[in-house]
Amino acid sequence: MSLSLFLQTLKASELDYTPSEITRQKVSGKILTTLIAPTAVGKSTLINRVIELAGPDFSESYSVVTRPRRPTDPAMYKTSDEGYTIERVGRMIEAQELTHYTVHPSGQIYGSLPDSFPARYNLLPCVPSILNVVQRVGFFAVYPIYIVTSVHDWAERLPERRADPSYRARLSEAIESLTWAIAHSDELLFVENISGQLDNAATIIKEVTRGRTITIDTAVHGTTLAKAMLAYAKQELATTVSPNLVL
Repeated sequence: MSLSLFLQTLKASELDYTPSEITRQKVSGKILTTLIAPTAVGKSTLINRVIELAGPDFSESYSVVTRPRRPTDPAMYKTSDEGYTIERVGRMIEAQELTHYTVHPSGQIYGSLPDSFPARYNLLPCVPSILNVVQRVGFFAVYPIYIVTSVHDWAERLPERRADPSYRARLSEAIESLTWAIAHSDELLFVENISGQLDNAATIIKEVTRGRTITIDTAVHGTTLAKAMLAYAKQELATTVSPNLVL
């Protein structure tokens, strides 16, 4: 869909956005781990498990989204159902009240406020394009982690998303994300989310978030998995017909 002129303007400015000094001060004592991954790799499942293992010092980061509330949204999400319309969130962006934001191709704004990070340690699903913005917000520390999995495991999870009208867009985003991860492999910690071994990945994320150094070199194995996933995503995109397409 085409974006309105207002959203186009916000989109053009999102990577240069800087929160106000008051906004920055509110998160200056917080630690943030960003989980970056393609669709259906298990970011939300991992976040939930890390919090279960780590306790009340850890929390999911609760988004501000301008779309209607979904049944799966956590209660602390702020959506258009609670009055967070595009117009209102746009004004908050202009006032520099958000920590960061992005305009999704669907025409919705996704972002966060200082109270989106309620704990000492916070976990945020993130896309590569806004990582640099998040790192400039003023958190005490930001730890980026890229989540990968085997093509076998991914191929079992992805079909659940094929009925979603945005499936092809999600695949395109996955291709962009994996391409970015491969290009930045020397700078990233890769964590493999293996089916049936969720606690292994969750424990690594918990330890990294607490500031403990992981001495294992993950770049080679992580890049190998990312390359295989990239090839699979390209194949899936080439062979998948949009559910909205009338033949």
